[in-house]
Amino acid sequence: GIYLEFTAGLWSGAGSLYLLSLGFILLLLSRYFLGRYGGNKQPWHGLLKPVFGGLLIAFLGLNYLPKWDLTQDRRFTLSEPTRDVLAGLDQPIFVDVLLAGDLPQSFQRLTQETQTLLNRYALENELLISTLDPTQMAGTDPQLLDQLAEFGIQASQVTVKRNARQESVLLYPYALVTYGGRTVSVPLLKNTLGAEMQERITESVRHLEYAFTDALIQLSRPKLKKIAIMRGNEEASDQNLTGFIEAIKPYYFVGAFTLDSVAKNPTGTLEALKGYDLIVLADPKEAFTPEEKLVLDQFIMSGGRSLWLVDGARVPELDESGQTLAMGQSLELTDLFFAYGLRINPNLVLDVFSAPITLATGEVAGAYTQFPWWFSPMAQDSGTHPIMAHVDGVKLDYVSSIDTLPSGPKKTVLLQSSPRSKILGLPYVIDLNREIDTQIQMIQEAGADNTDSSRNNLKSDQPFGLAAFNENALPMAVLLEGNFKSAFANRVLPFDLKNPSKESPSNKMVVIADGAVIQNKVQRGQALPLGYDSWTKAQFGNKEFLLNTVNYLLGDSGLINIRNKQINVPFLDPERTPQGRSGFLALNLVLPLLIIGIFGGLLQWFRHRQYAR
Repeated sequence: GIYLEFTAGLWSGAGSLYLLSLGFILLLLSRYFLGRYGGNKQPWHGLLKPVFGGLLIAFLGLNYLPKWDLTQDRRFTLSEPTRDVLAGLDQPIFVDVLLAGDLPQSFQRLTQETQTLLNRYALENELLISTLDPTQMAGTDPQLLDQLAEFGIQASQVTVKRNARQESVLLYPYALVTYGGRTVSVPLLKNTLGAEMQERITESVRHLEYAFTDALIQLSRPKLKKIAIMRGNEEASDQNLTGFIEAIKPYYFVGAFTLDSVAKNPTGTLEALKGYDLIVLADPKEAFTPEEKLVLDQFIMSGGRSLWLVDGARVPELDESGQTLAMGQSLELTDLFFAYGLRINPNLVLDVFSAPITLATGEVAGAYTQFPWWFSPMAQDSGTHPIMAHVDGVKLDYVSSIDTLPSGPKKTVLLQSSPRSKILGLPYVIDLNREIDTQIQMIQEAGADNTDSSRNNLKSDQPFGLAAFNENALPMAVLLEGNFKSAFANRVLPFDLKNPSKESPSNKMVVIADGAVIQNKVQRGQALPLGYDSWTKAQFGNKEFLLNTVNYLLGDSGLINIRNKQINVPFLDPERTPQGRSGFLALNLVLPLLIIGIFGGLLQWFRHRQYAR
């Protein structure tokens, strides 16, 4: 274990002193027995003091000397939020690692990194680690797999390369963490969109500390802050918000709050709303009245945090012919947002880097094909803020662009379009067949040397084809931080309010120009996971993004900082390793013998030279 730690970059002062002490004791014993055979007899009790001294030093070193992290990415150093969480625990922690058995090489690395991390946790608090193989144990305990399913643990079928061959392996990449009589599951393998297995393992290793610390927070910390899911303006249904609510419930109290009572008792509604720490407005479709806007404005002026998910365009579902009319949507929030320093534009963002749409094709039932659909942009980590750090692509639908004003609070763009994007003015008739045919044609023309297109393009100053997608980094979600000025300052108020606030204390707000990003799909009456596409089996980063956003707005940024940790995991090349296997085996066999032979020859030469004189 000491050797493996040292080769990984973790130098143990305790282990080094332990080995030196044992080496010192072995040298003393060797000297004593060699002296006896050589006629130089020494009393055995003369060894007691140095031997016991060496054992004492070894014991003290093994239990009290620290370990030093020599790695560049500090992978073996726990972050400050993790140490704070462990310091606040007063009961033992039990961890059952389920990733065991005959594992492929990449998963052996994941298991090793998990064990190493948990060993670091154990240095900070009492932690008991056990390794279980559910596949093997299921033979003797048929109920085990059903029990694991209650914690959301299902077997993952993973395709890996082993000995230059593709193999399908059934694994359980999870761990169970138990504290205070409660248990939660921790996924060890992270779903990274479009990534190879080694990339997924690297991302999973980076995610381990976040996952285990998050589990301990869920098990140990009481809920203190309250989140209001706003109702009364045709917001998204509870079923479509199931994934979001389930994601934030382990950390916060969550409840619905309706603005219908504003019409009868606006002052009382405002005072009740101030009892919450964060309001979430998820895809409202009905315009807000002046009284409702004043209640929301004064909640923000009192220091309340807010998450707005508002469409700039109203796009009904496609009809039977595959058509719909997209029009600008007015929720009467323009003056509110303008006072806070931004504007949601009544348009649509088209992005070449987008999620596909799956459609039935052909005459055979059950035949489906994926087509490009540039109305569903995928926003990636832009490196602008920790909220988006290491988050998979966030899928949006019929999203609008946001303009930020130079005045007002500090603005940080969280989600933006790719360099190949375009603004589509409204109203606009979306025809499914026409859009797909046009997008496919543009892709084909971009990949071929189409002289006719180039010649036609010279006749007009307007960009043609994919060249028209030249808008870069269009803002689609913005974080605002600072002091907000009231939209009702120096205006006649829609209802009497004593001492209305004209400016807020330091506050935070996130505005996303898409109401679909927070909604999960519903299939056969059951809510699917947030960000999951049942057609492509892809898991997008919507859930992580929104959870990070809520955590940041409410000041719980410790876990976000853990997520920012950069860890690089080196792997052997799976293609070159089998080719050089014989050479490595021969080198491991011959090189030690060669080194011993060289040292033996030099020793004999020195002895011959010394005694020849």
